[in-house]
Amino acid sequence: CKLNFAETSTIARQLTGAGYQKVSFDDAANVYVINTCSVTDNADKECKLHVKRAMKANPDGLVVIVGCYAQLKPEEISAIEGVDLVLGAKEKFNILSYLEESVHLLEAIQDIADQFHIPRMQELVELHIRAIEKGTPVISDS
Repeated sequence: CKLNFAETSTIARQLTGAGYQKVSFDDAANVYVINTCSVTDNADKECKLHVKRAMKANPDGLVVIVGCYAQLKPEEISAIEGVDLVLGAKEKFNILSYLEESVHLLEAIQDIADQFHIPRMQELVELHIRAIEKGTPVISDS
């Protein structure tokens, strides 16, 4: 819808202004932002389809769902395999803050993994931190 298009453009400008790169949806990216709509009858199917496409392009990518459908059914969306973050109407324009908080949280987890010498956790955390650092490719539309 027109509102989603305008909001997606705003989010894309925020992300590119912070140093992220916008790439085509089918290219591998480290962060995928999927702006959903609840007007269509197929909102749930379309959301799942886009998540699957993102995971196919980069299984280690961070998938963020925003928009009307995210606002109405956050629990349903968070249960979709591959979804990492769901932001409703009030939160979606603060996506940069959430990405930065995610990095800080992962760094804290990494400190614990380092302290207790848990190699697999260290490896996974490092991968996710790299996936959401500034300057990495991000997809903001579908």
